[in-house]
Amino acid sequence: MGGDTGKKIGRGIGAVLSGGLSELVIGGMNASDAIGSIGDATEQLGAAIGVIAATAAKVGDELSRLLVDVDDGLIRDRETGKPGELTRAITTLDETVEDIDDLFSIERLTPRNEQTLWPSEKERLDALRAQRTATAQAEVTHRQTRDSLAATLKSKTLPAFPPASWGWISPGVNYSPMFEAAIDQMSFNTVKEVDVAENYFAICGYSDMAGIRALCRNLRTAIVQLRWHWDTIRDIDAEIRSILYREPGLVPATLNNVNETIERFNTLEQPRIEEILDAVDDNLDESREILIQVKKLFVVKKKKPVVVATLPDVERTKLEWLEKRAEVLESAFRKEYDFSLNLETAIADFRPSSVLVGGDVHGA
Repeated sequence: MGGDTGKKIGRGIGAVLSGGLSELVIGGMNASDAIGSIGDATEQLGAAIGVIAATAAKVGDELSRLLVDVDDGLIRDRETGKPGELTRAITTLDETVEDIDDLFSIERLTPRNEQTLWPSEKERLDALRAQRTATAQAEVTHRQTRDSLAATLKSKTLPAFPPASWGWISPGVNYSPMFEAAIDQMSFNTVKEVDVAENYFAICGYSDMAGIRALCRNLRTAIVQLRWHWDTIRDIDAEIRSILYREPGLVPATLNNVNETIERFNTLEQPRIEEILDAVDDNLDESREILIQVKKLFVVKKKKPVVVATLPDVERTKLEWLEKRAEVLESAFRKEYDFSLNLETAIADFRPSSVLVGGDVHGA
């Protein structure tokens, strides 16, 4: 067998025996020390496996000592028996979590006074109680339906089992009374009991199995509805107990106080502030008018003529236009006055001095 073949066989055996670790050792060998025969390969492989085993044992010892140190220093002290650092840290963390939980809710041994409940809690409590009352009434109705169907099923008489033709099965023994007794003992709180009772009727070969199946189907529906009401009542009771026996902690209480403060400000204080501001505005208006009247009593306004030459061009032009307009109006008024005066004189001159009335002469 050649050197290469022996090398391959040796590495294969080493890989199987060492779980592949020998490949790491053999791969690191120098090329000049390559294995030439299977004997040399086996010898060097054995030495490598021995080194690996010694290394694994050393690592195991170190790991064991590390675990012991962790156990002694972190979990508990073997000499004093006191908790270690890790145990104390976990305990502190648990206490911190409990303290944080107490900030949100506090468990009570006695129920809270309903008069001290928050408005939201009281509203929720009343709604839960109303829902529980309605659910309890529905539960009574479905329980009566379940009891009526169960009584009808229990009143059925099973035929003899096994029949006389089955003489080869327990001859002389009738299992039907035993089945009837088992059905009578059922509470029919679960659907499984209905399945068992229906199987008893099927085993005994009941003649009206269609009616039995319809009866069992209605009974299953009533049981499912009844159990749903039971679960709902249980959840409602748990919620009611949570309201009455869990007092809000510091954080919810603070948030509730802040919310009440904001609501009070929005509903009471803000309208009052707006009324005050409106009253202040009214008072300011009245005060302004009073000050104006008072100012008129103590302050006298005088008109002082302005030199026309100092006015702007626009003002001078406007003033000249107004003066010409005044002259035109005055001239027109004078002409109208003169015309009226001349008209009055003409009328007076035209009027006769005497008028003949009824044969008599009267003066003007």
